[in-house]
Amino acid sequence: LDRDLMVTLRSQAFIGSETLKRMWISTASSVLAVPRHNVKIEYQEKAAPTSGPLTLSRGASVVNRLVERSCRSIQKKRFRESLPLSAKAIAKASVSQGAAKTGFRSGTTAFDVPSWCGTAVEIEIDTLSGDPIPRMVWMVVDAGRIVDQKTARESLRASALRALSLCVDSSFEPSAKGTEDNFLGTRMKELPRIEIDFIDPERSSAPRGLGELPFITIPAAFYSA
Repeated sequence: LDRDLMVTLRSQAFIGSETLKRMWISTASSVLAVPRHNVKIEYQEKAAPTSGPLTLSRGASVVNRLVERSCRSIQKKRFRESLPLSAKAIAKASVSQGAAKTGFRSGTTAFDVPSWCGTAVEIEIDTLSGDPIPRMVWMVVDAGRIVDQKTARESLRASALRALSLCVDSSFEPSAKGTEDNFLGTRMKELPRIEIDFIDPERSSAPRGLGELPFITIPAAFYSA
């Protein structure tokens, strides 16, 4: 944070999407109470990313939490030190007491703070072909604090349509155009209605990943239907 109240985030974590970029900027802006346009992200040009592959929604959960911790450290320093100020945060594998008792990987596990999702699918059976036709999907998600609810809903909706496509059609070839219709299999001529609710999305807990939830829950709900 410099004297002009400009915030620079430096990381080797690959952003992956504009959605994540907006999330990190929004988090820094909120914690430091500066306009979003005062926040920018910088990379070392020749440095290779060291954050690992894009898995388990780590950009929305782990990296965003590091941004928040760094900004809170800077915010505390502002009361006793002059600008410019800087702070650094790193992530370590969490330790689960239950896992520690069982000796699993010295007590570390990636599932200590999971997201939760309840999913129901309504289908109609085509009277001529016998094919299942998805008509409705309900999802109730607990993923901690949701930084951007609109973006989170769009992400879940897109993943839900892809998951349904895999359920109703054996072939799956996403089009380069990237539209919803092009992500669907040949048997899905009509888009189902998708209802998504978040449990207490504005609470103070850390945000967690949610992009994989439709691929985990929709096939099981579809099979049950």
